[in-house]
Amino acid sequence: MFTSTTSPQTPLAASSYPHDKGRFKIIIAYWVVLIIAAPVWWVLTTVERLPLPETRVKQVGSKHIRIPVDINIDVADGLCDATTLAAKLQIAWDKSHQVELNDIWNVLDVRMGALGSHRSDKSHAVYNITIRYGYDNDPAIVLDRSFEVFSRSGCDEQLVGKVTSSLRTLLTPPTRNTGLRVAQYSPRYRLAFSLLNEDAAYGGAISGWSIERAIEEYLQPTLDELNILHNFTIESQVQFYAPLTTEPTEAQDGYTLDQEQLTIFVNSAEWTLSSSVSNDPVLHFVLFVPSHARRPLYIQDSQGKITQFNSFLVPQWGGIAILNPRSEGTANSVLSPHDLKPIFHIFRKQLEGLLGVPALPPPFDLRLDRGSTSKQVLSGWQLDTLLRRRTLENIQGSVQTLSSIVGLAGQIENMPIGSSVRDDVLSALEELSQTHNATYPTQTLTHSALSLQLASRAFFNPTMVGLLYFPAEHKYAVYTPLFAPIAVPLVVSVIRELKSRRKGAASTGGSRLKAE
Repeated sequence: MFTSTTSPQTPLAASSYPHDKGRFKIIIAYWVVLIIAAPVWWVLTTVERLPLPETRVKQVGSKHIRIPVDINIDVADGLCDATTLAAKLQIAWDKSHQVELNDIWNVLDVRMGALGSHRSDKSHAVYNITIRYGYDNDPAIVLDRSFEVFSRSGCDEQLVGKVTSSLRTLLTPPTRNTGLRVAQYSPRYRLAFSLLNEDAAYGGAISGWSIERAIEEYLQPTLDELNILHNFTIESQVQFYAPLTTEPTEAQDGYTLDQEQLTIFVNSAEWTLSSSVSNDPVLHFVLFVPSHARRPLYIQDSQGKITQFNSFLVPQWGGIAILNPRSEGTANSVLSPHDLKPIFHIFRKQLEGLLGVPALPPPFDLRLDRGSTSKQVLSGWQLDTLLRRRTLENIQGSVQTLSSIVGLAGQIENMPIGSSVRDDVLSALEELSQTHNATYPTQTLTHSALSLQLASRAFFNPTMVGLLYFPAEHKYAVYTPLFAPIAVPLVVSVIRELKSRRKGAASTGGSRLKAE
């Protein structure tokens, strides 16, 4: 008969990891929770990347735009045959219209023909050129959407060159040097007119101005003609203390500001130039009145000479004119509409420059015949050219923005692309396609502007930009201190539990053998 005896525990057995079924269940429960929570955590932390229409964006970028322009040639007084002259002008135009690949005017498709040879099409711009008998050196008369050229020698090469040069000036004005000056297109602008007295405490300040009558008389005709492109909101103010950030240079006839001082002329810290709250871009027009102690104040050009109009333009911001009151006393005065006429002539030219209105050639080449009672200040040539320029700029900007979005999405793997970004990209592409199907040029401009707005909104979407500069290394740096203290005890406890169960199974098997 066998009797079992219990051997005394050794120090190693006393320090061993004892097996406990309750503890094992707790460890299993922890791991079950982690396994179940891992997919949930993965779904919640995974960056949403919806597919973008890359193929459509590439197709839009490679699609060539053509803007048809029909020119009707009419020859009066029997100088020559209109069809023959139109053929000569077409050849001369094709030879002279050699523009760079990145020039926006390479999309024009100018087609010349005798008067009545073109079919009526509302989507085409139509212009008329009339050749009349007269002196060869007479300037051409520019009408709304036509102009007249005079010739005594018939339809010779001199006339062909003169007409071609005039057409090139009217249809393809230079844009290279005006790109930085012109404000970015917007369907709405706020025009802020500010009368700033440097320091009214010295006396002789301008306490008021007839701004409403001046705008109605001198500026409203221009705003009405530009209404096909923009809607304008006007505000005005008068300030009696607007100090300069620079000290004018004292000269023999007064005080002067050089070109370097003009760069810091606007004192944004102390001048309150915009009063209303709006998201519309603002174009500022400032009439600055120097203090009585600094009069007269003039502007010098780069050669040190006094400028003619005593004004300057701040690119994409606005225009500034300096007024030196004629009164020598210290009494304040009010500017009448007559006093504001030369000032608003300057403001009107500055507004046209900021909006990209092309200027007509000098008077000795072309002149605009407006008539004695007409209030027209811009010709149809200028408005059509401006409309085409703004449309092409919007289309190019939209295509470049969409291509940038697709390029960034391919380069940055963790950049989120949500439904709002994808919907804006699709809507921008749809508006771009509508620009080719629009019937009227104004509709084309509207679709192109909306396309650029949607593309820009997608590019600067907060959900996309928020994690744009958050690489995977940052994610590891955030999660490692959080999960490492939890993972190490769980892994160690599982290892020790497995070892304990293995030792327990081995000791149980040995006891059974001894018992047998």
